[in-house]
Amino acid sequence: MKIVADISIGSMAYGTLARWQPAALFAQGQAGACLDLTRAGALFSDTAGSVAITAGAVPVARAQDWATGSDPLLQAVSGQRPLSTRYPRCGLRTLMANSNPNAAGFVQSGGPLTNEAGFGPAPASVGVAANALTTYGYLSGILPNTVVGRISLHVAMQDGDPPIFTSSSATNAGNTLVLRANSANQTPTNYDVQDLGGGIFRVSTAVTGTGTGNCGFIRYSSNQQRAFRIAAFQLEAGGLTNWQWAQQGGLDVTESGAAAVLGLRPDLIDDTLALTLSGAVTGEVFVAGAGACHVAPLTLGSGATFTVGPQSWTQGPANALLTILGQGATILPRLLGVVLRAGSFSPAERSNLTRYFQGRGAGAFQEVL
Repeated sequence: MKIVADISIGSMAYGTLARWQPAALFAQGQAGACLDLTRAGALFSDTAGSVAITAGAVPVARAQDWATGSDPLLQAVSGQRPLSTRYPRCGLRTLMANSNPNAAGFVQSGGPLTNEAGFGPAPASVGVAANALTTYGYLSGILPNTVVGRISLHVAMQDGDPPIFTSSSATNAGNTLVLRANSANQTPTNYDVQDLGGGIFRVSTAVTGTGTGNCGFIRYSSNQQRAFRIAAFQLEAGGLTNWQWAQQGGLDVTESGAAAVLGLRPDLIDDTLALTLSGAVTGEVFVAGAGACHVAPLTLGSGATFTVGPQSWTQGPANALLTILGQGATILPRLLGVVLRAGSFSPAERSNLTRYFQGRGAGAFQEVL
């Protein structure tokens, strides 16, 4: 067991926002539209563009055109509007559905867990009594296979002293509790114990993911019997960060210390957004989403309609949005940008677009969908 005085917020690394903007591709007055959905002020809940959207799960009536401003994506029919998304720009490090669970948030077995007052920045905590019962608490959250991460919890002991971890045997009385990941106990003597002040301690250990199993904690009946409360339980991809509080509410996902960006989540059934081109486009369209980035040819005359949704875009491959949005338990499917322009994108322009949107959560570039 190692006890550390504190942890520096400066250790968090989320990168910085790129200064280059996709709107730069229209510097020569090229026809088209630049629909960077990730920017503040990009999405509106009304077609007039007077009510900006700042969070996820809001029906989107208008997406701003950052090229000339004259070709926004619109949807006047309320039942066919995609929903906005909000997600950490560099991805969600905390892999829990909610890092501040109440007792009902844990899958429980053995001794009871109780709802208690929060501590630190947490609004609530979960209590474990000194009752000589083996108490299990598990949460959903899986570290991807071979990914090295950290499992940790924030704990306050009722007596105010630090938790102890003096035995490599999980069930030994020399341990206050045991961290569990990949459905396996993690060796207690490898834990780091960080004194956060005010009787709050963070217990953590490095773990390599297997892509399966549960994560949580166990206080065995044979462990040290001291009452404590848990205010946060984190499973993170990468190194340890400071006081991460992830809150997932469907399409609105935030993580403390991490900038969030907007996006779109069409239902792939009847949600669409459309624009009327103010100039003819014989060129290409770049589409970016959480699953992939892609470039496709596009030829439309002035006054023509370009539509995104339900499952592709005008002249796009069939069902292309399924790949672009991204599917899977570890991905929040979302559309991040659509840039259509007269003339083909140069290799450098494709690269700039790909890197720009990848810095906002987009997937890898795919030539073929």
